Amino acid sequence: MQEIRSARELRINYEHLKMYEAFYQERPTEHIADAVKNIKKAIRKYRDRPETTVLVKDFGIDGEIWLHELPENVHDKQTALEVFKKNYYLEAPGGLYDCTGKAFTGWYKIFQRRGRWMVYHRICVDV
Repeated sequence: MQEIRSARELRINYEHLKMYEAFYQERPTEHIADAVKNIKKAIRKYRDRPETTVLVKDFGIDGEIWLHELPENVHDKQTALEVFKKNYYLEAPGGLYDCTGKAFTGWYKIFQRRGRWMVYHRICVDV
């Protein structure tokens, strides 16, 4: 099961679900049934997650800014940085002159609010 990490990935998974269900109508196989089951499970997991991430600003094709609330067990800035890098950081695609359309982290700011560590995360798009 692939983990869904954003609203964009959620939309893509809904499209895949619709496609697999159409395939299953034409030719029901165990492989397609498993794919449908896994996609539905990933969608439910994403939908039912506790809301710890908020969209702050949407720039359309130019990306977005998110506010991530890190887990309660993060107690210092170094741990917050490690958790952010592991779970949210997006590597920039290679090459200076090729446009890939992939998302990457433009900048981030780690800070503490109400005793919890949080991160502003600017996601840019390589266009």
